[in-house]
Amino acid sequence: MKTCLLLLIFSLSIIHQGQAQQNNRSEELTSIRVSPRDAMGGNVADFCDSVRYIPLETKKESIFGFISHLQVSDNYFVFFDYDTKAIYIFSKQGKYISKIRELPVDDWTADKYNVLSRFQLNKTNDEINVVYHNYRKNSHWLVVFAADGKVKKKQALPAFTTGLSDQFFAVSANTFLCSNNFFPESKLETHYKEPSYFYLLHNFDTITGGILPVDPDDRFLKRNAYRGFDYNASMATASSWSRYLDYTLRLIDDSLKVSSYQFIFPAAMVPEAQVFNNKKVFNDIDSTDYYLSGKRIITKVSCVGTYDSYLLLFLEYATNTVSLSNYYLYSLTSQTLYSFDAITPDKQSYFLPIANNGIGTINKGYVYNEVAAFQLFNAIKTDKQKLWKSDPALKTYLSSGNSKGNPVIIEMKLKNGL
Repeated sequence: MKTCLLLLIFSLSIIHQGQAQQNNRSEELTSIRVSPRDAMGGNVADFCDSVRYIPLETKKESIFGFISHLQVSDNYFVFFDYDTKAIYIFSKQGKYISKIRELPVDDWTADKYNVLSRFQLNKTNDEINVVYHNYRKNSHWLVVFAADGKVKKKQALPAFTTGLSDQFFAVSANTFLCSNNFFPESKLETHYKEPSYFYLLHNFDTITGGILPVDPDDRFLKRNAYRGFDYNASMATASSWSRYLDYTLRLIDDSLKVSSYQFIFPAAMVPEAQVFNNKKVFNDIDSTDYYLSGKRIITKVSCVGTYDSYLLLFLEYATNTVSLSNYYLYSLTSQTLYSFDAITPDKQSYFLPIANNGIGTINKGYVYNEVAAFQLFNAIKTDKQKLWKSDPALKTYLSSGNSKGNPVIIEMKLKNGL
C-alpha cells in the first residue's frame, strides 16, 4: 500500500475460538476487533487493478431512477428501482433486456411492490426468484423468472414457509437454505423436531434438515421482532446472514459449513450495556429504536459479498443515513479495514466518481457500484485532463450531454493481497 494512504491502520486482533459441533454441523468462530474510525483509505489505483464504466442503455422502456439491491452474475445486472417499482435486467455490456413489474398471482396489487424488491438472482442459472405471501388470503407462492422477464415456474408454497426468510441460498438444484423468522404461528416445530436458526428445504415443500440448533438462552429470541437472521447476500458458493444488534456475521457455504465472524467495536460505537440488560428496552424494538435514535451507534453488520479473503461490509447506524461511509472492505489476510469513503478518484478512474451513496455488490473479485448521470456530468465540468475520452463507451455516454439518462455501473477489479 502506498504512503499516500489517508488514515492510520487500526488495532486489530483475531482470535480463533475453535469449533463447536452443532446439529452435525461445525461453526468456526473468529473474533475481529476493529475501529471503523481508523479504517484506511488511498487512491483508486491502490485498491483496483482496473476500472470500467458501463453505461446502462437509456430508452423509453428502460428509464429508471436509482439502483437498489444490485445483484450480478456472469451475464447480467439485476436490480430493483423504487421509482418505477420494477426489477430491471441489463446485460453485462449495459444493454437493456427486460423488467418485471408484477407477479402472476390472482391477488396481486401494485402496492405489493416491496415483494419484488426482495428478489433473488440465482447466479448459476440466471433465474430470478420471488417469494410471495398473502397471509389474509393464505396465498403463498414462489415465482421463478428467466432473464427475459418471462415466468419459468410458479409454485404454490406450504403455509409453514411464512416462518422462513423470503430470501434463500440455493445449496443445490433442489435444496435451499432459509433462516427461521421465529413466527410462532408458522409452527415450524411440527415440520422439523429440532428448532434451528436455519433450515434446509427440498423443493420448497419439505424441511429436510436444520443448521445450528437454537440456543434456549439466546436473548434475541425474547424480542418482539428481528429474532432470526436476515439474508444479506449470496455468492457463488456461500450466503451471508446477520441480525439487528447482533454483531456476528454468519457465512454458510454449499457444504453447509458455518463460518462466523464476531465484530468487536469500540464501546462508543455500540449501545451501552444497559440497552441489552434492560428487558423493557431490548425486547421491544420500538423502544430500542427510540432509545438509539439519532446516535452514531452501529446497529447491524451486514456482508454485501465475499471474495477470496475479503469481506465487503455494510455497517448500519441508528441515524438511518446511508452513504459511502457505511461501506468497508475487510481483509482477513492482512487483518486490515478499508473505508470506501476514503478512496480518492485518480487516473485509474479517469478522475471520475466511483460510487453514488453506496457499494452495490462484489462478484468474483469485481466490486460493482452505481454513479448517477448528473454526478458524472458535474465531474467533467472541472476535469481538464479529459482522460475519459480514451474510453469509447464513456466517451459516447458523456458526449451525449444527457445528464438525465440512466445511471452508470462501475466495475472495479480488486487487487490481490490487500
